[in-house]
Amino acid sequence: MPKEKTKQTLDEKFIVNLHGKDFCVYEGILNAAHEKKLKRLEVQILQYPNEENNHEAICQATAETAHGEIFSDIGDANPKNVNSKIVPHLIRMSSTRAKSRVLRDMTNIGIATVEELGDLDDVVGSGKGKNNLVDIKKKTKPRKPKPAANGNGTDKTKISEAQRHAILNLSRRRNMSDDELEKMSKEMFNSSVENLSVSDASSFIQSLQQSA
Repeated sequence: MPKEKTKQTLDEKFIVNLHGKDFCVYEGILNAAHEKKLKRLEVQILQYPNEENNHEAICQATAETAHGEIFSDIGDANPKNVNSKIVPHLIRMSSTRAKSRVLRDMTNIGIATVEELGDLDDVVGSGKGKNNLVDIKKKTKPRKPKPAANGNGTDKTKISEAQRHAILNLSRRRNMSDDELEKMSKEMFNSSVENLSVSDASSFIQSLQQSA
């Protein structure tokens, strides 16, 4: 009889809420995988995008634990299921989706990562909020809201740790320096990243995701 999976705990700092829905950063899924003794994570390209296959890239990710458990899943990416600015990076997106899916399966976490989203608007617009996301247990207690020093959002609660993680991860995908990231934040919100409000941080994440 197959061994029943136990639900993995995901630290609150890796969870970001965008427009009423919870997502996590890839770093959080990877951290949870290492807690389950991740031994090997490999990606194989099954299909290169070209005109004959409608420019669809398909990758397969395989994860193995130190206990010998093996998990496998695929990720696909094509011009129709990614943001237009991701189209030049279909193989990378396919690989990211495959890794995220296999690690979420391995850790029994049923929540999408910000990094694997093709078009944030489509995902955020589907479903009706957190009721669809019941697999996550948070280690830490919810923080009390703190007023932001700056930021232009209507919600003045200061940027969360998870939002900060998401912004930094997405900026790396754009090969942005810290100075460039701060400049973009000040141009868009007249605030440093550290002092963004929750609502401004959410908008910043969406902007970075669409152009990553």
